[in-house]
Amino acid sequence: SYSTEITLPRLAAGQTMANFTLGLMHKDVRLATELGVASGTPMHVSNLGREIFLTSLNDLGPEADVNLLIRQFERNGKVKVVG
Repeated sequence: SYSTEITLPRLAAGQTMANFTLGLMHKDVRLATELGVASGTPMHVSNLGREIFLTSLNDLGPEADVNLLIRQFERNGKVKVVG
């Protein structure tokens, strides 16, 4: 995938991409989950994703590169995925 072939190696090299912000991604995920609620469709995994984006948004700010979301997973798992 693009993420594993391009994005992850760039993050490992210390390069952020700043091509899409956490704020914009959170908005998209929020709209999608709201549509699920409005249509009566269970969206359990998407709701979890929305919360992960919200936590990262609060930690890193809305203008942060969406790819820095991996930092949330590193902190929660007490591991280092990228340098």
